[in-house]
Amino acid sequence: MPARPDIRVPLRDRDPFLHVRRGMLDVEDGAVVVADVNGIRTQVPVGALACLMLEPGTSITHAAVKACAEQDCLLLWTVRVVSGCIQPALREVREATSSSRS
Repeated sequence: MPARPDIRVPLRDRDPFLHVRRGMLDVEDGAVVVADVNGIRTQVPVGALACLMLEPGTSITHAAVKACAEQDCLLLWTVRVVSGCIQPALREVREATSSSRS
């Protein structure tokens, strides 16, 4: 059953954030769930979160992005900084993105 937009948790009453690392976010039975590397699925209460932080190794489906947007849950894609340098994988993504634009 889809979430009712007229019943929302006010931002001041939400948990500030949740980190997700190396998981797959998807929608199952109308709820956002994260599957870990072992396939264990856990429901994510996006309606009670102000922000969902997606760390490297995390994937998210369009349906999960839409569900987060409908519940006013901010999505942040984070990177890791090691010795002052951005993770090499991010540089590769930037290079692939810039080369596809030309």
